Amino acid sequence: MLFVLGVVDLAILLGMRFGNDAAVALTLPVGIVVGMVLWTQVLGVVWRFRRSYLRRSGAPISGAVIESDYRKLHRVNGFDQHRVRIEVTFTHPETGAEHRLRKQYLFMEFRQGRAKSLQAEFPVGASVPMLVRRQSAAFDLPARPAWIDIW
Repeated sequence: MLFVLGVVDLAILLGMRFGNDAAVALTLPVGIVVGMVLWTQVLGVVWRFRRSYLRRSGAPISGAVIESDYRKLHRVNGFDQHRVRIEVTFTHPETGAEHRLRKQYLFMEFRQGRAKSLQAEFPVGASVPMLVRRQSAAFDLPARPAWIDIW
């Protein structure tokens, strides 16, 4: 939210400095859209950076899915979401202790097929590739499943 507000503030400042009244009036909606688009790109870069860091320094292991759930969430604003929740158990490679990792992915209405295919890819009992380093663990998926998820 602060990132988008910062982009909107920058757009307004640029509009006031270089534009006329019409340009200043357009800076608010244009700044909001640009900020939202840039935020999704920033999240993607952070996700790729974290994944590459874990691939370099973490230990690749395999986890077992113990819970896999798909649910359609009906929202008041009319934009339904699809939630996929996956819980995995794994043995930590350094300590040998059993751990659980639960991830929740939210998909917008137009990504319903992607949500269902992710849930179908990891049914209960399936194996999930994971990366573990100290206290950090992540699924080793080739592509970020949902734009909302980074951690």
